[in-house]
Amino acid sequence: MEGLNLGDSGGPLSNREDTLTDANINDESLLNLDRNIVTVCINNNDNFLDAESILSINKDWFVCNNEEIDCIVEGGEQISFQTPNSAMYTECISEQDCPFVNDAGFNIAITGNSPTPNTIPAQVNIMQNVDIGAGSFKVSETLFSNELVSESNIDIQNIQVEGLANTYPSLVIAFDAIGQRVFTANADSNSVSIIELNNDNFVTNVDLTPAGGEDPRAITFDEVDQKVFTANVISDSVSIIDLPTVGKICKGSGFDTGDIRTFESNGQTLQQISCVNFVRECTGNINNGETKECTVQDYVVAVNEISNGEIDILTNSNESQQILKTNDVKQTTNTTSIIPSIPFSFNIPIT
Repeated sequence: MEGLNLGDSGGPLSNREDTLTDANINDESLLNLDRNIVTVCINNNDNFLDAESILSINKDWFVCNNEEIDCIVEGGEQISFQTPNSAMYTECISEQDCPFVNDAGFNIAITGNSPTPNTIPAQVNIMQNVDIGAGSFKVSETLFSNELVSESNIDIQNIQVEGLANTYPSLVIAFDAIGQRVFTANADSNSVSIIELNNDNFVTNVDLTPAGGEDPRAITFDEVDQKVFTANVISDSVSIIDLPTVGKICKGSGFDTGDIRTFESNGQTLQQISCVNFVRECTGNINNGETKECTVQDYVVAVNEISNGEIDILTNSNESQQILKTNDVKQTTNTTSIIPSIPFSFNIPIT
């Protein structure tokens, strides 16, 4: 290297005639610097760049505080749930306060740049620091937000169109891969059947006639908004069936999402309806060395006992909690329906 002159500590660069060459490039006296100080600064900078970020995750549980553990609000055309600010929920301080919530099998998942750990149990009073690299991240909970709420009515809207032709072939079956449901358009009965594959193929029949739908000949399903559409030839109309999923009802009640889960707890088969809120910073970006806090809140809206195919509301008394700890496990099947249904059967040939 030639032509680069460096000044000393007593004057400008032009007063120093030394030339920086390969032989003296490492001579700190040319730069008037202390090599030890430079080394410490470089190491500290590297430590800062490599510093782990931390996600501090808290799990809060709240349970409906009325006697029957039921915060479902009925009335009007559609049900709703008590809101998180309704003073209808009590926080579970210990597992004894809510003896069933730890058995529901929820997990909190963390995605991002190598989170450690990336999964933690969603139990009462869980607090966990997660080491994570810089970048985008998300905290979520394993939920079944597309489950149908049995107490809810199915909303049907009928839209008139002109000259709807009967075209063959037409699609008379639609499939919901996430919710594991099959929908059929039944022209002879002016209805749509909902077959729940993950519930022993339980069938719910939705009558389109009260809304004005006749002779449904084609059907399709919107997975994002959880709606079913039928093309009705005789009535020249399109029916829109809005499925009452727990996620929709929770959102309409002031929560972020929701879940329905059936599980065994202390000798009973329970069905638990929960709504979920993600509080503070549960998604976004995190920088090196930064700490962010996320709180996942579950509000238990209702707890039902399933026995011999029937659902009974679980009471919130001390006696019922004791029963939770003493009853024997029974083999039961959930056969609840959304609206009254008629028998429906089908055969699937297997070759």
